[in-house]
Amino acid sequence: MADPRLRLRFADGRRFVNRLSPAAPYDLILVLAASPTSAHGNRLFTRDFYTQARAHLSPDGVLCTRVASAASYLGSEIAGYAGSVYHTLGSVLPHVAIVPGEEQTLCASATEGRVTEDASDLDDLR
Repeated sequence: MADPRLRLRFADGRRFVNRLSPAAPYDLILVLAASPTSAHGNRLFTRDFYTQARAHLSPDGVLCTRVASAASYLGSEIAGYAGSVYHTLGSVLPHVAIVPGEEQTLCASATEGRVTEDASDLDDLR
């Protein structure tokens, strides 16, 4: 947290992205909002929003978001919106990794190899 390169912004994500300078590259964008279950919540899970966010990512940048899920059950409603988020995010940032659980975390990048679902890849970071 003391790293001077780290800047935390707690704000409405859509408004924040809309107001960013074109010269503001980010290495990581976290969208830790409610699931897309209402018009208000859905605005952070659209192709338009992901396209705007991508424009502000550095070339190797990663965008992560999450949606509600169930660790042991994937009913049609959960699968429907989680699948929709996956495909929408992947249409803008083609390399997507998913971490399953009560909340699915989806991380995506335009650059191959920046996100992975293989936990053993973390061993390489030691």
